[in-house]
Amino acid sequence: MTYQPVSMHIHGGPEIETRWYSNGAVSQPLYLTIMDGDGQGGLKVYYEYMSNVITSEKIKDIHRCMLLFMTEGAKNPQITLRELFDLC
Repeated sequence: MTYQPVSMHIHGGPEIETRWYSNGAVSQPLYLTIMDGDGQGGLKVYYEYMSNVITSEKIKDIHRCMLLFMTEGAKNPQITLRELFDLC
């Protein structure tokens, strides 16, 4: 997983939007990249995975759990990782 928290919003600068493209050469079963969206507080999440190893249904499940972790973690900063994992 790569988390790239660099903001794409520069005060007074041009509007910038990031896009991520795979070159198709996947060397790991799953690789996840999370980037700043467009400077408005959103995140962009990119999944690169070997479809012969991981199904698209599994990716959807991982994404659902990740959103749940973020939402519940924001609501309750004292929640433990174990408690978060128990939610999925």
